[in-house]
Amino acid sequence: MFETTKYAQRNCDSETDYTKSGTSIGANYRKANHARCNADFKNNIKICESEASETQYWLEVVVEEEKMMSWEQVKADYEECSELLAVFLPFQSNFSSL
Repeated sequence: MFETTKYAQRNCDSETDYTKSGTSIGANYRKANHARCNADFKNNIKICESEASETQYWLEVVVEEEKMMSWEQVKADYEECSELLAVFLPFQSNFSSL
């Protein structure tokens, strides 16, 4: 994500949203790992999921709407978000047991 972020910071202020959502994933995952209770853990994992999805949205906007970057430039970041979603989504079904 860092290469795409560097490009985004040089080229478009609206891509600040991409940067914020992309970096929020890691920050909230870290918070989840240091949660004081199950409710905090659940909430932070849900935020991670939401931010990964939002990051994909902003990558789509950058490519399709603003035409600031090509799909090839953002593909790795988009796929990384898909992988993170695949990790976070199963937590949803397990939350009822926590």
